[in-house]
Amino acid sequence: MNDQYLFFIIIFFLAILSAFFSITESSIFSLQRYQVNLIKKKSSSGKLLESFINNPGTIIATILLLDEIINVAITSLISSRFNSLLTGKLSPEIISVIAILVTFIFILVFCEIIPKTIGVKFARKLSINIAPVIYYINKVMFPITYVFNGLSKYLIKLTSPLVLDSQSSFENESKVTSLIDIGEDEGSIKKSESKIIDNLLKLQKINLIKILTPEPDLLIMPVETSRMDALVEIRKRRLSRIPIFKGDTDNVIGILHSKDLLNSQVDDISGILHEPYFVPDKKNVFQLLQEFQVKKTHIAIVLDEYGRLEGVVTLEDILQEIFGQIENERELNNNLIDYKKDQLEIGGGLRIIDFNESCLYTALRSGGLKALGEEISCSLIPENLDIETVGGFIFTNIGRLPVEGENIINGSIKLTVLKVENNRITRIKVERVQN
Repeated sequence: MNDQYLFFIIIFFLAILSAFFSITESSIFSLQRYQVNLIKKKSSSGKLLESFINNPGTIIATILLLDEIINVAITSLISSRFNSLLTGKLSPEIISVIAILVTFIFILVFCEIIPKTIGVKFARKLSINIAPVIYYINKVMFPITYVFNGLSKYLIKLTSPLVLDSQSSFENESKVTSLIDIGEDEGSIKKSESKIIDNLLKLQKINLIKILTPEPDLLIMPVETSRMDALVEIRKRRLSRIPIFKGDTDNVIGILHSKDLLNSQVDDISGILHEPYFVPDKKNVFQLLQEFQVKKTHIAIVLDEYGRLEGVVTLEDILQEIFGQIENERELNNNLIDYKKDQLEIGGGLRIIDFNESCLYTALRSGGLKALGEEISCSLIPENLDIETVGGFIFTNIGRLPVEGENIINGSIKLTVLKVENNRITRIKVERVQN
């Protein structure tokens, strides 16, 4: 009986030690840089924690080495106990399997999962108290851990060129995102400001093809256009910069600025054109924003890989990605949203993301609050289909240019084509349908 008590006491003591090292590892190395700086202001442990994080090799070696020694000891004791209890009753193979399973579950739950969860949850409080203890343990273990740390550094040098470069930009973005979330939680950054910063970071992942004004929607004029004709078009469309082509629209030779046209009296517009800035459609938006700043320009001509005109991206297009939709009077007129009884009328050029956010609730609310959430969920138009507008979604689903009156069903909504102009869907009716 005394042996049994002694066995449980030893196992309990070893499990506590193993849990301590697991808590130590998770609490120290889950700390963010800003948390360490806060601890430094309030406790002498802050400097120790900073040194651990800046030079983690020896600390990790110490923690893991001692933890593994303890876990091996637990495994040996439990296996020995099972052998003494079950020898003669079960075969040695079955005894070994039982011992391994019991030990594995015991160590995983009580020495790894629970302690590490506690360590992460209470990282700041625990690390302040743990740091001095680990510092002295590390001093005692230094001769042994020095060898392991040296070996790990050598292996890291061999593999780091293959790994670190590809991870650096992702890690930097993750750190910035974490700081934004922290600032928002602490109230130092407003939610609207957080959204703007988040949108700015996302620009690196968005290609120009996603935000450009496509060639069919452009006001693009031949170089032969007279000054008076150009003025008429500019006043009608209220644009400040117009691409000018020679021969065909793929051959853009310059950008006409409305202020230059107003200040000039010459009838030939070719003499007042600005040099166009050509960019590939695969360029990301953030790169173009930086180039706009350097070149002090507000407009870029986007070409595909064959040199054909894809469209135009302006500084306003980029700012809309950062700050949200900035619609002028003409855009409001084209994409006007009219609500009549239980149906909506929208412009075919309305962006899918704006439709999902602004229109679905209005179109479906007549069905009652009980079913509203489910109906909205099943009626959302996917935003990952390389389609930008609701008109484009209908066109893609039908598979050809629809005629006026044709419709598609998407979840609990029916989208009916009301008007088609110049091979484009310009007006759509949105209404709820009964399941």
